[in-house]
Amino acid sequence: MERQTQWRSYAAPFMAIMLAGALLAGCGKESNPQPDGGTASNGQTGSSDSATTNEGDAANDPDGADQGETDRIVSEYEALRTKPANAADRLAFLNANLAKLPKDAADRIMRDMLAFYDKDLEPAQQRLADQRIDEQLAAIEWPITPEKLNQVTDEKAKQAIKDVWAQGYKLETTEGTIFPIVDYGLLKKYEGALSPELSAYIGLLALESDEKSASDAALVISWDQLAERALAYEVYSKQYPDAPETSQVKQLYHNYLSMYLYGLNNTPAYDFETFKLADEVKASYEKTAAEHPDTKTGEIVKGFLAVLEQHDWQVFVNKNGEQADVPEVKAYREKVLAEL
Repeated sequence: MERQTQWRSYAAPFMAIMLAGALLAGCGKESNPQPDGGTASNGQTGSSDSATTNEGDAANDPDGADQGETDRIVSEYEALRTKPANAADRLAFLNANLAKLPKDAADRIMRDMLAFYDKDLEPAQQRLADQRIDEQLAAIEWPITPEKLNQVTDEKAKQAIKDVWAQGYKLETTEGTIFPIVDYGLLKKYEGALSPELSAYIGLLALESDEKSASDAALVISWDQLAERALAYEVYSKQYPDAPETSQVKQLYHNYLSMYLYGLNNTPAYDFETFKLADEVKASYEKTAAEHPDTKTGEIVKGFLAVLEQHDWQVFVNKNGEQADVPEVKAYREKVLAEL
């Protein structure tokens, strides 16, 4: 529709960020944002040049390996990462060894694994970018499970899908296209071997890979769930300000909060006919402001409600048959997001 034209200029960047990082489904209901529990994707940490440990690692974790064992395991991993080893080989190494390491060494290896996925995701998607595979998958009712894979008659296509799963990816779909994304939920099983901050970060990424927030330019979770995700990223940023992942988490927090304040093309925060704040969005805003008054998210939403109330809840207005900004509403959103 013509009236959605202005809206798309806001929403498109958020969709691109969400889907590109495979940040863009897990466990059903959202839990409260408690980073220590790993309950709260997209984006990975930067590449680690080396997983090499140091002499203080064993002392950091009395239950970890002794220094000789730590050095041996890390050396094996260094040898593995210099080979053309795929994600399945690396996951097998993590399964066999990560719990034996002190947390410092385990963190370095896991960060290197996240960086590997960051580089390998596009090649993994290309490995399934085959017309024969597309045709086979299109004939299967979604979601595609190992049981349903028996419906794939082409053995090469079937093996390609099995390989993707074995490498820690899962299948996702949007706009009729099926593609792999990193299944961060699988990495949560290593949380006991990792530091609290890295375990919590993986939990944040798993929120999105377990249950995506958007598809086909529309929200596929509730407004309340979207608020909980923004809150989870905010809490992490406050709890672990010096963690290597915090700068990425802050960007993801900005993305979720942007979606919460704007919505998406096919799930805008306003009614298409009146341009007033949608009732369900207003209810979610009021809940967030009331239940989380001591958070930045709650503070921003409370202020947004006040601005909207002053303008009869108009997110936009109809001006000569066209959607037009309410200057104060636009200025508030742009200001608070810029300040983040």
